[in-house]
Amino acid sequence: MSQLATRSPRPPQRSPARATGPDQGVIEEARRRQRRRRRLGCALIAGTVTGAVVWALLAGGGGGRHGSPRPSSGSTPSHSVGSGITVRYPRGWHLIAPPITSLAYPYDRLLLTSYPATGGGACGPTRAENALPADGALIYLFEYTTTPGSVFGESKGMSFPPQSAAIKLHRSDLGNYECSTVPNYLIRFSTAGRLFQAQVALGPHATPARRAEALQILTSLRVRPGTDTTPG
Repeated sequence: MSQLATRSPRPPQRSPARATGPDQGVIEEARRRQRRRRRLGCALIAGTVTGAVVWALLAGGGGGRHGSPRPSSGSTPSHSVGSGITVRYPRGWHLIAPPITSLAYPYDRLLLTSYPATGGGACGPTRAENALPADGALIYLFEYTTTPGSVFGESKGMSFPPQSAAIKLHRSDLGNYECSTVPNYLIRFSTAGRLFQAQVALGPHATPARRAEALQILTSLRVRPGTDTTPG
């Protein structure tokens, strides 16, 4: 009679024991710390991605509110107005070359306005002055001769200091000069052996930025030496 092999029954499977008592608190604290580390890691990744996107937008000018900075005055092109004179002026300004007035002397050299204008006037840029808007600016430049014995005579009794890189508009220099129909600032200067007078008119609501543009234009004037003071 064969003996039947007997097999010990498999012990029943049990769920993992759940810690109780003091151990329970330690385990729960460890789990909370792990969850906090996971949340912190996700937040750091999200912040890095967001920062990279913002930096890319700013670097590429991606629709920023202010856009690209306005070019400095040094980046504006130089314009020749004849008679050995060049000038730089910002976008939006308008250059009017001679003849500007009906004067035979002094010689018209240029008229610059921050608004559309035309030349014309008996002894000053009357048309452009009459069109000066409240926030506008106008620059009129003419030249006196330095040639002794000129048919027009010399510019005696006038002061022509050297051209300065730090031109200022002083209230004491504001008045109605040379047939002007609007108040303007008078600036006389000498450069390259030549004598010039500039008159700057500003509208009553011209901004400091507009005023600064006018001054930058005046300091950008470049003149070649010589005695060519004939009309431009």
